Amino acid sequence: MLSKAYIEITNFCGLNCDFCEPKKAKPMQMGLGLFETISRELQDKTQDIAYHMLGDPATVENLSDYLDISFKYGFRVHITTSGYYLDNKIASTLMHKAVKQVNFSLSSFYSNGKHNKQTLDEYLSKITAFAKKSIEKPKRFVNLRLWNIGNERYNDFNRNVETILIREFGEGSDFDAKKRRLAPYTMLVKDTMFSWPDIDKAELANTGSCHAVKGQLGFLVDGTVAPCCLDAKGVMRLGDIKTTPLEEILNSKRAIEMKRGFEQNILIEKMCRTCGFREMRL
Repeated sequence: MLSKAYIEITNFCGLNCDFCEPKKAKPMQMGLGLFETISRELQDKTQDIAYHMLGDPATVENLSDYLDISFKYGFRVHITTSGYYLDNKIASTLMHKAVKQVNFSLSSFYSNGKHNKQTLDEYLSKITAFAKKSIEKPKRFVNLRLWNIGNERYNDFNRNVETILIREFGEGSDFDAKKRRLAPYTMLVKDTMFSWPDIDKAELANTGSCHAVKGQLGFLVDGTVAPCCLDAKGVMRLGDIKTTPLEEILNSKRAIEMKRGFEQNILIEKMCRTCGFREMRL
């Protein structure tokens, strides 16, 4: 049983964050037919679906159609978005009964700097308004992510964010805490930046484990099956869900060798040996 599957319904986000290293040249959106095929294949294999590898699902005009399919198959949906495109229509769509959690990557606002067409106050006001509605039925969790701790150039930005959040939610508990409950179902989550895996980077370790394959899978916008959510270019491609059943893909030689390696504390793939996220969080 997978803890979560990541489905990239779009690889487009419209921003240019310097902390998001993989770049894709051609914006694409996954067809609803392919999305339903993946959903059908994932039945009984997971309960939680994240609409994310690289792209921002809030940029998808017909996002509600994908959510309807996920609800049909009984999945709990996780949305990760910059919050940059949040408006009344998107906010209403994110209140869909299939949505379990919405993660807002707040660092993306600062990372886009002079390209922002809104002030920090305007940007955050839409997000905090949505968070305050998260207690409505069906309830959904909201995470406001500051995954930039330790990067000094974000210090002033973080302080400004916290000033606005105190104004919106009250002083409450310690803002220095890694996780702070702002309101029912709403958390401020702090963490350090991580280094994306890349086949051309120097290796960080050759031993270790990961949840890839055995605990999570990624489905790229074109149907490529990847072992984890950080293989955004499909370097460790396990198969193509358009032509091969998922069970066959999971029993492929590459998938089995990766899984066995993790069980034996060996990183079989070079890509895994360059992963800063795995180094920091496992």
